[in-house]
Amino acid sequence: MTRNKTTADPTALKGGRTRRRNHVAGENRQASRKAKASGTRMTRISDSAAMAARTARTIWAVAAAVLVSAGVYQWLPIKGACLSHCRSPLHFFSTGWREGVRGALAMGVRHGSYCVGCCWLLMALLFVAGVMNLLWVSFLAGLVLLEKLLPRGDWISRAAGLALVVWGVRLISGL
Repeated sequence: MTRNKTTADPTALKGGRTRRRNHVAGENRQASRKAKASGTRMTRISDSAAMAARTARTIWAVAAAVLVSAGVYQWLPIKGACLSHCRSPLHFFSTGWREGVRGALAMGVRHGSYCVGCCWLLMALLFVAGVMNLLWVSFLAGLVLLEKLLPRGDWISRAAGLALVVWGVRLISGL
């Protein structure tokens, strides 16, 4: 009967233990690498969360600045001047009529600049509550319609301006 050399040889047993130890050590190193990688991922996630929080604060600060700017603009004399031209396009056509295609283009650009001057910051408000928010778009369109059609539309414009400033200040104070 011959003995199995691998089981009887003390060096073979020692080698087996060494292999086992190396295997366990290898698993520990691998687990350590995974933990480091996981920690790196967690650091990246926490950095991303911090950046998202900073971005959210910045977005709200920009929204508040647009609200306050639009509210203040409602009180400026240039808004009133542009609004008076937009309210009475017939007066514009009767006093500024130009013949031909070039004249029509010039009149369109001039009258359009009055309309843009009247409402550009109100249109910028679309970015505060969302360009695709139909309720917000309807509200702003109604505001523009009321300030252009009603006899005292300038007062509606000023009341809306005051409301926008208050809203913007409340947003800023909440940050």
